[in-house]
Amino acid sequence: MQAGAVSLEDGVSIPLVADYISSDSERGVFLSALVAVENGSGHVFVDTSPYTQVDLQGSARLAAMVASDITSLDQTEYDFYYVIGVPSPIIGGPSAGAAITVATVAAINNWSIREGVAMTGTISPDNSIGPVGGIQAKLTAASENGITLFLIPEGQRKFAVSKKNEKSGPGFVFIEEKTVVVDLVEEGRKLGVEVQEVADIYDAIYLLTGHTVDVEYIDGKVISGDYVKLLEPLAASLKVEALNMYDKVEVMAAKDDTLKNADNTIKHADEMYDEGNYYAATSLYFNAMVALRGICWHKEYDQADNKTALLIELYNMVARQINASEKDIEQYKTLGVRDPETIGAAESRVTRARQLLYHADASNPIEYISTLAFSNERARTAQWWLTLTSSDVVVPEEELRNRAAWYLAQAQSVTTYAHTLISESNFHKTFHWSADEDLTNAKIQFEKGYYSGSLFDSIHAIVGASTVIGMMSSGDRDERVQKSEQEAKNAILEAQRKGVKPTLAISAYEYGRTLADHDGRITQYNYAKSVAKTSVVLNSKGVKTVNTTNYNITTVVHQSVNKKIEPEKQVKKQEAYRSLLYRKIPCFSCVEAVSGVIIMFLLLRFKPRLLCNRELFSAQRSCADL
Repeated sequence: MQAGAVSLEDGVSIPLVADYISSDSERGVFLSALVAVENGSGHVFVDTSPYTQVDLQGSARLAAMVASDITSLDQTEYDFYYVIGVPSPIIGGPSAGAAITVATVAAINNWSIREGVAMTGTISPDNSIGPVGGIQAKLTAASENGITLFLIPEGQRKFAVSKKNEKSGPGFVFIEEKTVVVDLVEEGRKLGVEVQEVADIYDAIYLLTGHTVDVEYIDGKVISGDYVKLLEPLAASLKVEALNMYDKVEVMAAKDDTLKNADNTIKHADEMYDEGNYYAATSLYFNAMVALRGICWHKEYDQADNKTALLIELYNMVARQINASEKDIEQYKTLGVRDPETIGAAESRVTRARQLLYHADASNPIEYISTLAFSNERARTAQWWLTLTSSDVVVPEEELRNRAAWYLAQAQSVTTYAHTLISESNFHKTFHWSADEDLTNAKIQFEKGYYSGSLFDSIHAIVGASTVIGMMSSGDRDERVQKSEQEAKNAILEAQRKGVKPTLAISAYEYGRTLADHDGRITQYNYAKSVAKTSVVLNSKGVKTVNTTNYNITTVVHQSVNKKIEPEKQVKKQEAYRSLLYRKIPCFSCVEAVSGVIIMFLLLRFKPRLLCNRELFSAQRSCADL
């Protein structure tokens, strides 16, 4: 890969086999792709003639991402070129994903593709080969064009087809329909083609190029002593705070299901703490405190004489906490971003807290108070993440901005591609889809200058969308979990070996180990892997600093806001509002107080339907990590 003008003559050519579906038939189509990789800035160029669907462009972007990952290439420093001659605009692109991924790996390594070998199959970000349609038609097209070895996704050797047999007699027509099992290996033998199943991209690379991509499995402990020193004190502190909070709430509130659930959550957190799963423990303590804060504020609301004034004060109280967290983040960044992982986690969480506050719907006081409670505790988690900052390397803001912009664009592409595949398939999501929300928050943070938070939320969006893409493929889920865990472990240990302390990556890895569902674990492991690898690159761009002092975190005291008003001291509602407006509120300007009252009045008066997915936020509150 040389700098300068792009020479496609030096690219890698690979045969592709697609299926053409007309109004009355399906037939295979043989075509080729030319792939080149040159020094650049992370762009992916796709040239097709004629114009094709977005899924082919999405496949090319995914191919570049997967190929860069398995070859340890920094994708942001290279440009990728895909020139594909498409006989018809209705030919889709997902089934070409695996083949062009192999071609991309070959182009990176200056390898060539073996003669007489072709393949069909989608590519998933976990390196697995996914199922496709029209394989029998593709096999026929391959045999007609000199292919002697045809690679197909694992599990698709045999499939059932329905055949109709029409019989007629005097005055009647009888149609007999029966199911026939087609064995592609047998069909290929008749055509002089060897058909072989492949499970992942590594098998495909070897069969198509004759070369292997070595995967190093590193031994070692992911949960390092440095990580424990950071997380254990935080978990211990939250353990005490959650228990104290529970004791206070238990006295003032009836032991209903919400309080019982909070109690059970604390007990579960204690178990995680005792097992050394400190991130999982802190996440559970956080969830318990959200519930307890909500119970406390709901109780105060029930007892309040002036309920509107109380809601206003709760709003202002949460705003003060968010302002304090944002102020602390800026203070930590005064001399530069020392630890993009922890700073990014803090930026992400305070952004979500402010979005929750902004979109909270006061027309439903019960839901409104619950949202405020979650927003308040979410803002506090930003401060907790800041205390975990431990790096002595400052990453230049320009580097963070450029990386964040690239990952944001990548997240938009992968998320759009996932939506396209979902719309074109019978796949139905069975778990909470978070990629769109991650993408929205990444955009907000980028515009605000929270480049670390934008970068890692974009990565989370990519991982979330990628997990959905992977779910569409067949394969052993347990095996996929094991593989993704090992890859995450490798990435983290490699980062530690290079002097990086990937706190966010280890936290995701630890959290993944505590989850029960396969898809959640795969998501966390893949996120841990991506974060660790990104942190290594960012660390290599940084500059050593002698100032590694962590600043003090601002404490916002949450006192009871419900003060009974004696009968002789009753005032008109307008006077109560006026008193609230001119009261001195620490860390909260008068302008913001006025805005809070105005917003509250409008919300209560007109009850608008805000552009907020309240069900999504409810799902977040039910179980969220730190």
